[in-house]
Amino acid sequence: MEPVAGPSDAERAAQAAETSPLGPGPWPCAADPRVETYLRCGRCEKPICPRCMIQTPVGSRCRDCAQLRKLPMFVLSPLDYLKAIGAALGGGIGGAIVLTLVLDLVPFAGFLRFFIMAGLGYVVGEAVSRATGNKQGNVLGVIAALGVPVGLIAAQAGLYMVGGAPPALAVAGASVGLFRSIWTLFGLLVAAAVAYSRAR
Repeated sequence: MEPVAGPSDAERAAQAAETSPLGPGPWPCAADPRVETYLRCGRCEKPICPRCMIQTPVGSRCRDCAQLRKLPMFVLSPLDYLKAIGAALGGGIGGAIVLTLVLDLVPFAGFLRFFIMAGLGYVVGEAVSRATGNKQGNVLGVIAALGVPVGLIAAQAGLYMVGGAPPALAVAGASVGLFRSIWTLFGLLVAAAVAYSRAR
């Protein structure tokens, strides 16, 4: 006896569509009933139009089944923000003290200012990254970038106060010192950019 040929893949698909609870398409989109579609969610088989479907690594999904969530590395808690702020301040102040000593003691340090400032930015960004468990986000980048000028002002103001200056005058003098030259300001921008890119 010759074997009996079974139904082809196309025939089986047509039979499945006809026996589906939805019946043969087109069907109204579950999210926008005004639109008809032949597409279904790959998980719950709900009809979805191309505009409403969400492409996931495992296929097309409706909005309910897609369950788009942020990766754990981008989920930040209030404690993570506090850690980031503390690390940015600590790294900024500590790095700024070392930076001040280096610029005062090393000959021709002015020529190396950009590299030294970039190093300060890297230290601050790395401190924020490690304090938060290598989490990422634009907010962390902003915190790290702000940690550079705040750290420089705090460190310089502390040195002024050690010399006998009143706190308010010390902070004002340290703040003005950041803008004393275009090169200092440019170095600050370099450091902030490096800190931002390292922490985000």
